[in-house]
Amino acid sequence: MLCFLGLLIDWAGVGALFVLMGFLVVREGRVMRRQLQEEVSLGTVSGDQYRRASSILGQMSARWTALTQGSWKRTSRFYDLLGELAFKKDQLAHLGPEREPEAALAIERLRAQIVVLARRSA
Repeated sequence: MLCFLGLLIDWAGVGALFVLMGFLVVREGRVMRRQLQEEVSLGTVSGDQYRRASSILGQMSARWTALTQGSWKRTSRFYDLLGELAFKKDQLAHLGPEREPEAALAIERLRAQIVVLARRSA
């Protein structure tokens, strides 16, 4: 009986971990869609790059394709920077420029790096 209880507790922990991971993946997708939409109109990324960045499956597909074409490092960096940009913009939106005075400069730096990589990847 004690072994069964231990097994049940172990699997409950594993299940909770998967639920948490699912929640975080959904949250990341929402932040990416909301915060990167403006980047399409600014010309930082294309509509296709935006769609891939906003989806975990899209990013995985783009990274896999890049791996087979020899541009995995550059493509991974591109999507990592898009994630940083989205979450920095989200942070600025929630905290405001008074509490995040360096955020606007960081956002501009990220955009500049993304524009350079966008020409060569994804």
